[in-house]
Order: sequence, then C-alpha cells, then structure tokens
Amino acid sequence: AAYFQKGLRSWLALGTVSHLSMVGLGIAATSPAAGSGAAWMMISHALIATLHLLIVGVVIERLGTDEIAALGGLARTMPQLTALWVLTALASVGLPGLIQFPAELLILTGTFSSYIVRRGIFIAALLSVLISAAYTLPVIRKVLFGPEKKAAPDLAPTETIPLWALGLLVIGLGFTAAPLLSEIQRTVGPLMQAILFQSLGVR
Repeated sequence: AAYFQKGLRSWLALGTVSHLSMVGLGIAATSPAAGSGAAWMMISHALIATLHLLIVGVVIERLGTDEIAALGGLARTMPQLTALWVLTALASVGLPGLIQFPAELLILTGTFSSYIVRRGIFIAALLSVLISAAYTLPVIRKVLFGPEKKAAPDLAPTETIPLWALGLLVIGLGFTAAPLLSEIQRTVGPLMQAILFQSLGVR
C-alpha cells in the first residue's frame, strides 16, 4: 500500500506499519534471537522514524507540500538534506552496516528457527524486507534525483546539527550494535524461552 501513496506523510505512516509488524513477528516467534531483534527494531525504528519525520518536515516547511508528484530534483539545491535522506532510506530498508540491519537479521533467523511461526509467515516476512526497498527507493529517486519541480534552500545550521547527530547515531549504532545486543539478549532471551515453554506446556 505504501507504494501507491501520493503524500510523503502517508508513505511514512505505512512504512511504520511495516516495521512495527516485524516487531510483532519477532515477539510472536518467542525465540531469543527474534525477541532480541524485536527490541533492537524498536530502538532503530525510533531513530529512523524520527529522522525521516524531521526531514519530511523540512521539505514541507520549505516547499509547502508533501505531494510526491509535486517534488523533484531536491538534490540540486539541498545536498545536505539529500545525503541525510538517502542515509535514512537505506537504513530503513535494512542496509548492512546501518542500525536496522541487525534487527531484521535477528528477527528473520529467529523466526526461521521458531517452533511457533509457520514457514509461510517467515517467507512473507522475508518478502516484506524486499518490498520495503521497492516502495522506498523509487520515492527517494523521484523526489531527490528526478526532474526539478521546485527549488528550496538547504538545511540551516540549526537544522544541520540535530539532524546529523541522529544520522551519525544511525551509522554508529549499526557498527557498534554487538555489545548493546549482547545486553538485550541477556534480558530478552530468558523471557522468550519462558514464554515458549509456557506455550508448549513445558514446566
């Protein structure tokens, strides 16, 4: 559904639904890996969604619209915003090295090995990762690199600092996720095992 949205706000909203469905799947799988991935997905989504909303807010404030058809060629006049938006989009589709990749990997591997989740649901989750790229990247290509529709000034210094701070977190936490995930797994793993044993009637 996100592929057919005409406005950036509704496009982001449906993308959020997709990411939160992965969180739900990770919890439902009741495996330590998937549960840890769901916890990390909530952290990564909070950062990515915040950055995405701020970027879209800048676009709306500068150009007075969020209609995708009315936007294009922003990379020519807004290079800093373009760099941040490309980074955010790649993070949201789970590019390795960025913050969301460990979450998706753990959820998918945990779901595959789960006794609760059927294989068809795992395949649907795997396809959803590919679909997220299919509805995210064309919008980025059109709005940033398509024919220029409206020109706008780039980020002001007061906008650059907080946005790049979030952008650096998206990169930094992608490369340094291991120690944080270890702490998450230490807490979430036993909880997921307890839920699984209870659902299977094991005492």
